[in-house]
Amino acid sequence: MSGCFGLVGVDRDGPVVAGLRSKLAEHTAVPMPRGTLLMMPRAEFTADLDLFCDTIRANPTLRYVLTVGDYNEGVQPFYYDLYCDFGARALEGEVLLCPEVCARLDGEVRVLATVDYHPMVSAVLPGMNTIETPFGTLHSWALWYSGRSSYLLDRAPRFEGMTGPNEVNGYWLTDQGFQYLATQAMTIRANGTQSRRIVLYAAPDTRSEMFLRLMSAFEAVGVELIFVFEDDAHEFAVVNGLADVDLYGRSGDHSFVMSGLRDYVSDDPAVALAISQMQEQLLAASHPAHGLAEFLHRHYADIEPTMRAAIEQAGATARDMLIEFTAHPEREKAALLPSFAERWRALCTA
Repeated sequence: MSGCFGLVGVDRDGPVVAGLRSKLAEHTAVPMPRGTLLMMPRAEFTADLDLFCDTIRANPTLRYVLTVGDYNEGVQPFYYDLYCDFGARALEGEVLLCPEVCARLDGEVRVLATVDYHPMVSAVLPGMNTIETPFGTLHSWALWYSGRSSYLLDRAPRFEGMTGPNEVNGYWLTDQGFQYLATQAMTIRANGTQSRRIVLYAAPDTRSEMFLRLMSAFEAVGVELIFVFEDDAHEFAVVNGLADVDLYGRSGDHSFVMSGLRDYVSDDPAVALAISQMQEQLLAASHPAHGLAEFLHRHYADIEPTMRAAIEQAGATARDMLIEFTAHPEREKAALLPSFAERWRALCTA
């Protein structure tokens, strides 16, 4: 046995595994946490590679191992612990590939330079759960909110993002939200990355100290904020065929779209350009407030002087906290993240 197709997040005796095993001739099953490894001769693995890729596309919520080599000989693969580690850490749709399989699927996979699984690599198969938008075709990608997305967002010299109410009240107060903002703060300081974020807000946000503290933190680390009233953005979306698109942004050639609470990505430069153009059209069609100071001035009647002072202080404190976190070595950050994120939530919700 030298070929291995592993499935993680699935019942070992369930229909997905049973259906797959019924199509394989010579093979054995090796249990692993929350899944199974199907081991087979190299010839059968090579012949069934398309079947494995079809299985991955048909079940995009699982995690997969797809490797071939002498290290898969024996009762248990040599890299069994690595396979288990990947299964525990991977996100929906991620596939662990060996160099040989990666080469065979050249042009059919997107390698993710996010976590070191040496000598293997993590990848996704493009085309899984695609969505057609006015920008072009994008495919689903769970990594956007994984805490590992910044390797894409921060590589380009400019990031044009967008934030909506669901993110403000959810993602940005999570451990991953803190980690992402800390990474972007470091990139802005170290590389001079330009970061612009269009913030869609509703009337209650003008009276929400949590919202204002969070926005103050963004601005304190160097993110340019442009505030657009949510109703204006919705009207613009309907007129421009974006009724099913919640958020859209780009970083270099990488584009990011949220639709129906699912996340999609593209690396087509034409899609990225279309997103930039649509953002500019949105700003031209609305009456945005450029920066937190202008936003506060516009809604001065809704903001008490004491609240204004508090949010300015919160921004400065958040900046110092984010800088303090990024100063720690990478190997220490995972252990420190929960305590820092708890301080972050306390600061935003005080």
